[in-house]
Amino acid sequence: MQQLSYSYVFVLITVFSTVITQLSFKKLANSFQHVEINSLINCAFSLFFNHYFLIGVTFSFLSIVSWIIALKNISLSQAYPCMSLTFPLVLLVASLFFGEEISIAKCIGTIFIVIGLIFIFK
Repeated sequence: MQQLSYSYVFVLITVFSTVITQLSFKKLANSFQHVEINSLINCAFSLFFNHYFLIGVTFSFLSIVSWIIALKNISLSQAYPCMSLTFPLVLLVASLFFGEEISIAKCIGTIFIVIGLIFIFK
C-alpha cells in the first residue's frame, strides 16, 4: 500500500511537470517573431540557449522519469487517466499567464474530464 501511494505522488509530479513544460514551451513560442524556412536553422540553434527551452526540456525529462517510477507499481490503465488532469491545469495556467479565454465550452469539457476521472476511480 505504501508503494502504491508513493507511486501516485510520482503520477502527480508527472502531471505538474507536464504542465510546466507546456507553459515554458508556450512562453518560448511567444518569444519568437515570424520564423521563415530559410532561418529555421538559426531558429533551432537559438533554442538551445533559450531559458524557456531549457526549463521545458528539464521538466519534460523530470516528467518522463517520474512516469517510469510511477508505472513500476501502478497499472498503466490506472495511471494514464490521471494524465487528463493536465487539461484543466493547462487551461487555468494559460488563462492566468497568457490571458487565454476560458469559454463556457472549455469549462463544460473540463467538467466532463473531471467527472470521467471520478467514474474511473470509483
